[in-house]
Amino acid sequence: MKNVIEAINLSIKLLDEAIQNLKDRKFLEFNLWKVASELDYAALALSLFNNLIDFNPNLNNLSIESIEEALIKAQNLLKDALKLIDKEPKTAYEKIKQAIKLVKKAKTIS
Repeated sequence: MKNVIEAINLSIKLLDEAIQNLKDRKFLEFNLWKVASELDYAALALSLFNNLIDFNPNLNNLSIESIEEALIKAQNLLKDALKLIDKEPKTAYEKIKQAIKLVKKAKTIS
């Protein structure tokens, strides 16, 4: 579980850096790729640790207007996931998957 938490914390840090450097497209693209990679790992590991492989969270209603909005929402979801990871892993998993979707949407906008 430690690796999952580390991956989420790294993703939060990378999202913060991305928000600070929105105008640098190459930097932004690389950071979003790295965040997506870290979060894919975190989601997979969390699902395996908690037998959530067959759980498909609701990923609808994630409308965004800008890259910045998507990244801030993703960051907030990850902060929430960290608070829930031990007591409500299913909810934490859902928040991580929502954050992944937002990051991937942001990549298409950039």
